[in-house]
Amino acid sequence: MSAFRSARPRFLPATLKTWHCAALLFIAVFSAYLGTLHHGLVGFDDAVLLEPGSGAPVGVQAPAFWVRRASSDPLSALPDFFLKRQLRNVSLAADKALFGDDLWGHHLSNILHHCAVSWLAFLIAVRLFGSRSGGLAAVLLFALHPVQTEAVSYLGGRRDLLCALLSLSSFQLFILGWDGYRGEASSPRRSSSRPFLLGAVFLWLLALGAKQAAVALPALWAAYAFLLSPARTPPRRAAAAFWMLCVLLCAAVFGLHWAQSEGSNARLSLPGDSLWYGGSALAHWVTEPRILLHALTLLVYPSVLSGDYSFAVFRPAASLLDAGSWAAGAVLAALGGAAWALRRRRPAAAFGAAWIAISYAPMLPVLPTVHNLEVFAEHWLYLPTFGAALMGADAFLRLRAVRPKAAAALLSAVLVCFFARTRLRNGDWKDDETFWTKSASDYPQCARSLAARGLALFNRGRIEEAEALYRRSLDLVPGHPRTRINLSFLYSATGRLKQSEEELLEVLRSPWGRAFLGPVRHNLGVSYLRSGRAMEAYRSFMAAQDAGMGVASQHGVIYAWEALKPPARLRHQAEEMYRRILEREPGYAPALNDLGLLLIGEGRFQEALPLLEKALAPSPRFVNARINLAHSLTGAGRYPEALTQVREALRLDPRSGEACNRR
Repeated sequence: MSAFRSARPRFLPATLKTWHCAALLFIAVFSAYLGTLHHGLVGFDDAVLLEPGSGAPVGVQAPAFWVRRASSDPLSALPDFFLKRQLRNVSLAADKALFGDDLWGHHLSNILHHCAVSWLAFLIAVRLFGSRSGGLAAVLLFALHPVQTEAVSYLGGRRDLLCALLSLSSFQLFILGWDGYRGEASSPRRSSSRPFLLGAVFLWLLALGAKQAAVALPALWAAYAFLLSPARTPPRRAAAAFWMLCVLLCAAVFGLHWAQSEGSNARLSLPGDSLWYGGSALAHWVTEPRILLHALTLLVYPSVLSGDYSFAVFRPAASLLDAGSWAAGAVLAALGGAAWALRRRRPAAAFGAAWIAISYAPMLPVLPTVHNLEVFAEHWLYLPTFGAALMGADAFLRLRAVRPKAAAALLSAVLVCFFARTRLRNGDWKDDETFWTKSASDYPQCARSLAARGLALFNRGRIEEAEALYRRSLDLVPGHPRTRINLSFLYSATGRLKQSEEELLEVLRSPWGRAFLGPVRHNLGVSYLRSGRAMEAYRSFMAAQDAGMGVASQHGVIYAWEALKPPARLRHQAEEMYRRILEREPGYAPALNDLGLLLIGEGRFQEALPLLEKALAPSPRFVNARINLAHSLTGAGRYPEALTQVREALRLDPRSGEACNRR
């Protein structure tokens, strides 16, 4: 202890207490991530998870949909709890209820989740090292590591935070229960250890509801039992029953994943070579060692961080004899051998290496799925980083025993570098344009980053720049369907309807045509409707609806049907169609607004009021609905309230005054 005291920096108290560690951890995490409170939504899943959608319920919409399904058919709904990450969805829905559209609250929740995960990591590290100083070193390395920014700064990273929080809670309970069965003097008695083990299994199942990667947790339990627990043997029957339960549950989860993968691929009917990175299973697997080595490199030296590793960011292996892959495989084998050699002399470091390998293993793409096109993502390293932190803390403790001042200086330097890199990296997640501009500059050969940056510029009205980026993306990957769909949007927005239709038809003719049948047919319907071809639009929207596009295409069917100018005796059917949409998705704001407008046209102002108010509840910036609400209030004789709505509409969009006057 005297060596530690001589090396302790002056800002730490003479006797390091648990609350000192908690305060230091809290300050460090908030200082590193405080700037993210003012960030907006970023690509990938943010908008899909947090904003009401028109397709299948996801994110904040999913829990209510799943509860309704579970109440009617519990057995069929149970697999979706694990496969659709319902616990993540519940967490996001709770934030939505608390903070509404104020994104600072959602970001604050992510930071608090990261604090909670880091505190659990501290408790586990203290138990493994038997030292608060070792636990503090490990948790600061974990909490401030720059690779964690994707999970913390990005709201869609809630899945990783929740999964880690529940996984580490489960692991802590397992340690208490397992050491009790081992008969360790400081642990609970064996008879009272069973609740800890049962609690560990329960929390593990909850973690699977946040992210399926938690399936590896029983292997982490086994690694602890093999490397770090006492030598005494636990009761054979209890241990055998416990491990058998874990094996059966793992098999069940893997079976669900296999069924989901097979069902998805059968539904999409994609050619086999499009489901592997590099065009074949051989190229995919021979490339994998280089990808794994890159992941390990980021744990040690996170100099270049990117949000997108798809579409040829890693050069696919040309053959089984790819030199780079064989060299990477040799390095990985050497690292594995070195970790194995540490198991007796430095078990904590060996356990850290095992933690990295085991917790990352579920991320390895083993099935031919569309997900293989993204062979790596930094948020996959969120939980594995704890293993690297354990190895770093072990090295710190070893060095401190012989060179205390050098150990303290080295650890401080690493933490300062991590802190600065984390703060810098957080700025990349400010908004869509910033994020995709950075990703495209890091890897100019990545077609998706170029296309996504183009979409961000298109949404800001920078049409020519967006079109140039779309074309660069298509030069890299000519058959990229989402880029062609985005380009068709651009053509449609600039009045080039014929070119828009050609891009969409090109997607339908490609091998990806069936996979994107719904969105392509929906967008074709929009283009046909704008060009006055109502019957073609009607058929296209119907095809999109049959392909599973949901209420958006059902809404398009109504627009096309009304454009066909049905006889007056059939006009009432529009209201019935709107009602059917709202039966399927009661909160779908466009249908609520349009049905309200229809009722206003018929003079049914009182009936329109609750529909328009409901449309505005999740989307207060929906100006058209606010204008219609003002007209409905006027028709109902509530003039002061109508004037308030008109003023708010003018504040949100000064051009809306013309629409108010026309009505």
